[in-house]
Amino acid sequence: MPTVSIIIPVYNVNKALLDNCIKSIVSQTYQNIEIIIVNDGSTDYAPEYYNSYLSMDSRIKLINQSNQGVSEARNRGTLEAVGDYVMYVDGDDVLAPIAVQEGVKCILESQADIAIAAIEKISSHTEFSNPNMFSGRYECIVGKRFDSLREHYVSLGNAKFININGNGYINRGPYCRLIKKRIAVENPFHKGLSIGEDLLWNMSLISKCNSICIIYNIWYGYLITDTSAIRKYYGNRREKVEEYLTILWQENLEFFENNHETYIKNLSVEFYCLLRFDLLSPRCKMTYLEKNIYVKEMLNCMPWK
Repeated sequence: MPTVSIIIPVYNVNKALLDNCIKSIVSQTYQNIEIIIVNDGSTDYAPEYYNSYLSMDSRIKLINQSNQGVSEARNRGTLEAVGDYVMYVDGDDVLAPIAVQEGVKCILESQADIAIAAIEKISSHTEFSNPNMFSGRYECIVGKRFDSLREHYVSLGNAKFININGNGYINRGPYCRLIKKRIAVENPFHKGLSIGEDLLWNMSLISKCNSICIIYNIWYGYLITDTSAIRKYYGNRREKVEEYLTILWQENLEFFENNHETYIKNLSVEFYCLLRFDLLSPRCKMTYLEKNIYVKEMLNCMPWK
């Protein structure tokens, strides 16, 4: 029976939310798991607070490190995992009780490199639609058929991968993925990027797989907050997005040369976010005229041009 390592990066996560997250993982119907909490230099709680989780379950392991960002926390957890497979869960989210069991079952049956399922957006007061229901429905995709998944990751617009069981969809974060550890180690998260790192990681991950198992069921409850990365005010969002978009194009050149429209859709979303969450933020000190000049100048530069 394979061992699954579940990696939870935490940085100043609300105590009640982290408690719920850990409980949802400890309560998995599949028992052969390792739970790795990577404390990425949290300052909200004393180290003893995280040590208390070690007494909750013998399968829990704690890694303390200086603050290096969520990508480095996930990378550290991956390298120290002992499991045959790894999963990533954020400390303010929850995992459906059947997630690991269904993932192991389907990935062993299909002999796939990765199993991918759906998330649903939740609030702190909501429950999963069907937390204990096995869907029994999955398909294994190979080779060129990966392009439909790539297109979905970039634009989140493939009807096949949304409205799963009513509320679920396959997202482009690292969640809802059961991954062979060898492949996860070979595909670390980008360091130093605060925007777009999840999409870059997913696009790279696909290129290292021979087959992928798509499971049409909801595994993951994703808590939407005003502090999520896409909604944050950066002040220098343009520079961060331009770096990410350039890497995205360079690392997936063959795909985007044949799918220009997909890249442009993604570019348009990033342009909207730049306007909405940076330039229209109350924290932005630019005048209306300065914003006008800034956007006109930007649109004459790559990659926006």
